[in-house]
This record gives sequence, C-alpha cells and structure tokens, in this order.
Amino acid sequence: MIEEKDGRWFRAPSPSTIASSLRPSVRRHARTDAHGAPLGPRPRVAPLDGTARPAQRRPRSTSVLRAVKGRPVSLASLTRQRRRLPLPRPLRAAVDWIGWHLRMDPHGHVRRFGATLGASAGLVVFFVLSVSLLAGLLTPTKVLAIAASGVSEVVDVITPGNDDAPSDDGAVAVAAVPAEYMRLYRSAAHGCGMPWQVLAAVGQIETNHGQSTAAGVHSGQNFAGAEGPMQFMPATWEHYGVDGNKDGRKDVYDPADAVPGAAKYLCANGADNPAKVSDALWNYNHDGSYVTAVLAAAQTLGEQAYVLPLPDDAANAGTYGRPHHDYPADDIPVPVGTTVFAVHQGTVRTLDGGACGTGVIIDGTDGVRYTYCHGSSRSVSDGAHVEAGDVIMRSGGRPGDPGAGDSTGPHLHLAMQVGGTNVCPQELLTAWLDGRFVRPQDASSAGCTS
Repeated sequence: MIEEKDGRWFRAPSPSTIASSLRPSVRRHARTDAHGAPLGPRPRVAPLDGTARPAQRRPRSTSVLRAVKGRPVSLASLTRQRRRLPLPRPLRAAVDWIGWHLRMDPHGHVRRFGATLGASAGLVVFFVLSVSLLAGLLTPTKVLAIAASGVSEVVDVITPGNDDAPSDDGAVAVAAVPAEYMRLYRSAAHGCGMPWQVLAAVGQIETNHGQSTAAGVHSGQNFAGAEGPMQFMPATWEHYGVDGNKDGRKDVYDPADAVPGAAKYLCANGADNPAKVSDALWNYNHDGSYVTAVLAAAQTLGEQAYVLPLPDDAANAGTYGRPHHDYPADDIPVPVGTTVFAVHQGTVRTLDGGACGTGVIIDGTDGVRYTYCHGSSRSVSDGAHVEAGDVIMRSGGRPGDPGAGDSTGPHLHLAMQVGGTNVCPQELLTAWLDGRFVRPQDASSAGCTS
C-alpha cells in the first residue's frame, strides 16, 4: 500500500511481509506500540521516485577495527580474534604469545599495527624458530632463552657463527683473529682498495674467522645454503670465486680463496668507495642489522688492532727481531720503495731533514708515539688521521738519496714511545707476526740493543 510521509510517497510492505522477514534475534528486541503489540524493525523501502536509499548500517566495532584506529585493545579481544585463525591449538597459542610481544607497547596497547599484522609476524617468527631448531641452529635451551627474554633476540641468536664470536672487548676481538686470516684480510682488502677492517668484520660476523663449527663453514651448507668461512651462496661464488693461493682450484671452504673472493664481491659493489661501504655490505647480506653489526665490528677492529709495518713478503721474524745499535728501536732492512703501513690508528706529524730524513710520527689513539724514518716518499700529510694498515710512506735509506737522513743502507727505522720511554718494537713485531696479541704498553724497554 501507499503511504505519505513528509511530502514524499512510499510503498510500505504488508504486515505479513514484515513478520516473515524478522529474524528471531530481531523479534526478541522488536519495538512495541502503546498496547504492547510488536511493531517490527523499520522497513527498508525505496522512494517512489526510484532513487536508492543506502542502508544505514553501522559497522561492527571489532578489535581489528579498534587496532587500526589506534585504540587500546585488550588481550581478551585479541585472543577472540585469533580463534578465527585455522591453526592447530599449540601453534595458535605460540602465535598468540609471539604476536602479542611483537605488536604491544610497554603499556599493552596496540599502536596502529593491527591485530592481523601482529599475528602474521608471530607466525613468521614461530616458523623461523621451528626451522632453526630442526636444522640444528638452535638448541631447545636457546629456544627457552628466547621465550624468556623476548623475540628481539631471535636474529642475533640464529646468525651463523655468532655462537663462537668473540666478546665486545676490542683486545679479545683482535686477539681472536688468526694470523693467517689477518694477513689474508689485509692483502685482499688492499688489493681492491677497501678498508681491511670491514673485510675482517665480515669474516668475524659470518663465521668468527672460520672458527665457527656451524654447518656450512667447513663443509656442506647452512640452512640458507651459504658455504665457507665467508658464507657465499653457490651462485655468487660461481661468479666471484677466486683462486687466491694459485693451486688451480676455487675452493669456497679455503680461506685463501674465500677471503679474496669476498673482497672482490664487496669491491664490485662499491666497498672501495667510503661513501658506498654500507651499500656494499647490504648487497652482501640484505639486512640492515647485519650492516650495522659489521660496521660496529670494523670500528672496534680499527680502534684496537695493531698491524705489521711492512708487507708479509718484505720481512720475517729474523729481520724484525734484530737488535738496534743504539737505543730501544728497530732497523728493518728492506729494499727502497717498500710499502710502509701505520701500525696503529692516530694523528700524523711529518718530519723532514735531520737524522731521520723523510719521516712520519703517528700519535696513536692508544697513547703510544710511533716514529718512522728514512722514507723515499710520503703518502700522508701533517694532521691527517690514519687507520691501522693505512699506507703512510715508502721506505728509503740509501745513502745520498733525498730523505735518507743519517742512514748507512736501505732500511725502515721504527721506534715506539710509551709515556716518553722507548720500548722494544722487536718483541711486539714478532708476536704480531705469530698472531699473538701484545700491546706496546706491555713491551719491555731493555734487552733489544747490541
């Protein structure tokens, strides 16, 4: 039938139509007139002019909607939402717990992440933990430790090689670098122009310089398919592998091949440019936290490391250990033009003329003064900052040559002063050559003169 209301005509449904359309839940809460007779719900009818009238239906305010709006959500409401996930009960419980810690602030409130996002993240973390446990990268004890301290430690715990990584103490970190690896890091890094500390930090984070016993370090692959002490993926090694020791094989498990291979890959991605080191590391491992960890380890190595002043093939224990003719110092016989490195990081002061000739003084950040004499050329300027292993000059000392100073033959003169007192470089240089970590402050000031 037709009814008029507010100047508009409507086609109203019959009472039988209304009665048949009522759901039991609606009938229980139906409106009544003055005599108690049910009126039923307001009919949804279209105007006679044919225009559509949208349904005025208020959306149900679920915990998901409240989470999206940034309102506090109770644990109970989130649990009700999680029951809708088609998961087995134990898995659902794990997802609940992990997802809660991923998406809640310290006050137990969701901050614009949404309950479904937290559940998805929790499921991913649970899956990673399960796979790591099955693959042997995690022990049940570590899984319980993660549960006790929160999921923020998951990435740190399952990173290959971290179980055997040295502590944050710089001395321990440097001492833990095997002499063979230190030589490989420096040689490979200088070969392509990247900082050796960065290359060494990659080796430290990946497998603790090949000392980790995790799967894939000495044979086979880890859970991600990486191989060797520098953790190459097979396809990457196929392209960047190097026969570093010239034995006719590119062996990803041999550090003599793997370390220069890693340097080749890093430099191909910009590691020889200080502005692109972070990008190169990200290409090595697509993880921002990995880049941060490597750069932090590189800084520690740079601050605490001591390196030999000459290339590996230029001197040996015999030439480093010869007594000095006058006072505690070291005269190391090397050909003119031999590359000379900074033993430790510090600030440069240049020397010209006098007995030293062309020389360099480095006031080390460790409080030690390092003096180099008889250079044929110099690579640093006054006031410059150098890192351990940076090239500072070329050796000289041939009598009559410019910069030779008071010299009787080609050699490098190296002196070290601790608190104004000269100490014997010989015992330090031979210890570093053997891979033993000794500080200049621990060196003696007697017994190295003839």
